[in-house]
Amino acid sequence: MKRLAIVIVTYNSEADIFDCIKSVKTHSDLPEGELELIVVDNNSRSADAMFARIKRLWGEDITLIKNASNDGYGQGNNVGIRAATAPVVMIMNPDVRLCEPVFSRAVSRFEGNDGLGALGMVQMFSETRRSNRSFYPTWFVNGWLRILLYAFCNRIDWYLPKYMYIHGSCFFVRREMFLAAGGFDETNFLYGEEEDLHYRMKRLFGARCFAFERTLHYIHLASERRPSADYERRLFEVNAALYAKKGISRRVMLRRFLQSNRMLLWIKSLTGKRGEGYKVLKEFREYLLAERAKISK
Repeated sequence: MKRLAIVIVTYNSEADIFDCIKSVKTHSDLPEGELELIVVDNNSRSADAMFARIKRLWGEDITLIKNASNDGYGQGNNVGIRAATAPVVMIMNPDVRLCEPVFSRAVSRFEGNDGLGALGMVQMFSETRRSNRSFYPTWFVNGWLRILLYAFCNRIDWYLPKYMYIHGSCFFVRREMFLAAGGFDETNFLYGEEEDLHYRMKRLFGARCFAFERTLHYIHLASERRPSADYERRLFEVNAALYAKKGISRRVMLRRFLQSNRMLLWIKSLTGKRGEGYKVLKEFREYLLAERAKISK
């Protein structure tokens, strides 16, 4: 009987997927018969070659699903989770590496608590370097307070399930509750999936369905990502669209993003960090101000 499914969505992920799967195999603490691994490819350029190599390395042990088109990260995960048979699913990005056994402890928490719907872990950039991105306050929180909560709570692993969502690069969900909440929103192509899922699961099952395990860790290879104003703009637009469905206007979202932006600029100025990240924040601020001006006309 399967106790845990791992779903990994790929898109031109040949540089990551093999080491990702290797880390799963290396650190698995569940018997083979209790674990199912599902890779869903979103129409990569070299999907056939990638799948063929996975089969050469690990045989038929891994379920491989090839989407005919790339309809987004959320849609790919929904396909994999619907195909899973295990009651608990770990959603895992290809650029995640397991650095220790986590499966048995996580699954036991779900099996010991029928009300548990999602479980997060401590995110690391390496085995010795924390990322401080394990969870984020939602945008229902005032923009100023959001930055303070994010910085303080991640530093001491203090997760507040009513106000915070778990980082989506690697976390566990109860399959039944995930599907009951509608899964990931497939109208959203990329970004914001985990925050939107948090909102819908919390409405159905309450904040107590979320938990965080500070003794479990994973590595997310994201420390070298360069700051980008275009990325910040896309994040805003995705969040503005998702929060419009929740009854929060674009004007309110602009105000909250501007509050956070001001706080981050102030912190960087105070600490003397006026490098590339500071310039990106300044450029993003100009975008937010321009969008606010459009609404004010």
